[in-house]
Amino acid sequence: MKKTLFGALFLLALFCLPAAAGDIEAGLSIGYGLNMNPPTYISGVEDSNGGLIIEARAYYKLFKDLLLGGDFAIGGLTGFMMVNRYTDTSGDYGRGDIPLVGYGQLSFGPIYALAGIGFHFWTGDGKGSDIGMTYGGGYLYDLGKSLALDAGLRLHTIFANNALMLTINVGALYRF
Repeated sequence: MKKTLFGALFLLALFCLPAAAGDIEAGLSIGYGLNMNPPTYISGVEDSNGGLIIEARAYYKLFKDLLLGGDFAIGGLTGFMMVNRYTDTSGDYGRGDIPLVGYGQLSFGPIYALAGIGFHFWTGDGKGSDIGMTYGGGYLYDLGKSLALDAGLRLHTIFANNALMLTINVGALYRF
């Protein structure tokens, strides 16, 4: 609980920083997660190919024209990733992951790359939390002054159980 509270307070403090118009962006995406290496703490799980993901992320542009004309931002992402669905003799089961990740992002026009570290909270029959890293990138297609289509990939690595998940996201990004 303390980890969740700390993460929420970090995100709140992040967005209370003074910002000029257009420096804060937030988005919501849906997509599909592919398990490259399913979690290993339940033996005999064969049906571990992933499932629906929902991702919410927001960031604050910290430095403009920092590196080779790119903008550097800091932010956070959370959401839900369906990790496993499987059946045994007593019924159907599922396991999900709720990431709470702080990250840095470098953008060159509509193309961006991000890397971060944070906590992954397991739901379902694998309750608990683990530390993990997230890497990714994407493309923002402008739909207007304050709205963009966000298409991206994320690779989530979760250390304690050697889980590796690739997510494919498509969603909307709103600029404040």
